Amino acid sequence: MTALPQISEQDATPEILAIYTKIKIVSGLPMVNLIWRHFAAFPSVLDWAWNTVAPAVGSTAIDLAMQRIVTSIKLPPIVPMDADGLRAAHLSDKARADISAVVNAYTRGNLINVVALTALRMRLEHPDRPAASLTPRMRRVSPPPAELDPLPRIDALDPHLAACICALALHHEGADGYVIPSLYLALSYWPGLIEALPSRLSALYQPAPMRAAQTDVCDLAEAEAGAMLAEFSPPPAGISAVRPALQRFTQVLIPGAIPVCVALHRLLVDAR
Repeated sequence: MTALPQISEQDATPEILAIYTKIKIVSGLPMVNLIWRHFAAFPSVLDWAWNTVAPAVGSTAIDLAMQRIVTSIKLPPIVPMDADGLRAAHLSDKARADISAVVNAYTRGNLINVVALTALRMRLEHPDRPAASLTPRMRRVSPPPAELDPLPRIDALDPHLAACICALALHHEGADGYVIPSLYLALSYWPGLIEALPSRLSALYQPAPMRAAQTDVCDLAEAEAGAMLAEFSPPPAGISAVRPALQRFTQVLIPGAIPVCVALHRLLVDAR
């Protein structure tokens, strides 16, 4: 797979790290999602993009939009794992709690990004549309106290585990040859879960349900983003380099990741 240019939190300069910190504080997240790390690889793009969408991310409107999207997604039935399934996947109560923290973080991050970055994409496509009037939250949302474990590199994983993750990525339209969904790398600390996902989420991983859920999220996000168009300052020259990724992330990759996040919540949080 071709690696998407990005700057990890570990490799970030102090200037980039300061923006990453703002993203985490305003978003209420313990990590910075891949699309922002990609923006950081191009001069001035990260700062411009974040300043453009920060009012939406810090608003009450996006909180309500996320709730509407997650409760409106139509998924095939997901059967919660029973005790035997949890044991077979080597998932203790602590492991389930840790996995839930990862899934919750990626669910929130993907929901924020699909709305805010769809608004950014729409603003670039329609620069003359009037800006929205957004009400800031009364208080900032703080990231969870515990940071998530660092994302491993796919080439640093056990070859069998890496192959399983690459196989999962093939279920996501647009990921093959482009990116590996970060969620799977974050879950690589629990190989038994990775190995169980193809069968446990088989109803969702079929092409038709995945495409339907992805289209559903994309349509919902565009409807919500129309009310969150921010004030628009001239974009930097580097924006042309990231517009293909912005389009693919907002129309394909993030809308395809959110249904998996919701399905994982049903699979594990409701497990018996």
